Amino acid sequence: MTNSGSNSPQIETSSPPVVSLDTVGFSLQKIAQAKWKLDDFANRQNELLAELSEFQKTESFIKKTLDTISELNTEKEAHSDVIQSINKDKDDLEKVINSAREEQREIQENLMSKYQQIFEIIEQANKFATDSGVPESELIGPTVVPQNAISNAAQQALLASQRPLSNRTQSNNPQFPNFPLFFDFPPAMRQAAASLMLQSMDASRNLSMFNPGPSKSSESLHQSPPMKECASCHQQIHRNAPICPMCKNKSRSKNPKKPKRKTENEGNSRC
Repeated sequence: MTNSGSNSPQIETSSPPVVSLDTVGFSLQKIAQAKWKLDDFANRQNELLAELSEFQKTESFIKKTLDTISELNTEKEAHSDVIQSINKDKDDLEKVINSAREEQREIQENLMSKYQQIFEIIEQANKFATDSGVPESELIGPTVVPQNAISNAAQQALLASQRPLSNRTQSNNPQFPNFPLFFDFPPAMRQAAASLMLQSMDASRNLSMFNPGPSKSSESLHQSPPMKECASCHQQIHRNAPICPMCKNKSRSKNPKKPKRKTENEGNSRC
């Protein structure tokens, strides 16, 4: 009787792939850098949304004031007896508009700079995410921030002035001048890295679902134009506006100037 156990085929077991600690450490470093970039992106996005809200309020004020000037021009033609008063009101409003436009230009320059910073951070975060195995369909797009003429100009300026991302990445890592950017990681490691990156990106995308109010830091750096309350309609109007753009009534100062007293010499001369 033969021993059946000796003739049975032996099952070969495959050992798991060996991954060096340097490779694992570099992959974790990439994931940490990408997470830091995403956190920085979230903070800068909040600041941008706060300044964008202030910019839109100023733009709305300018539009309403321009409409008021147009109505004043029509009233000027119909009522010749109040031409002088209307001209004065118009000049005052134009001075207020010039001041508001100057404030708007400063805010626009700040928005332009912040848009460029955010788009550059998005590009760098997507680069780190791609290196970590995140699919292209899950990367952050530029539409996570409000799109307008300022954002389009910022994107064009960034594309015209930036260097290739590979050069910037290589220069930012002087300790690894010849270290490759792409690695043939095992599927299990790529799946774990991609899962961590997707969780961070989902948290970042949730920030764009709402428009937070202006933060204390942005309010201290960029204050809204000084306002006052109209005595007739109780609406908030610019402090220097001579008339209310809402109800067209002239605004009165809370502290009117007192009339000058006549001197004794003037009284004696008249007598």
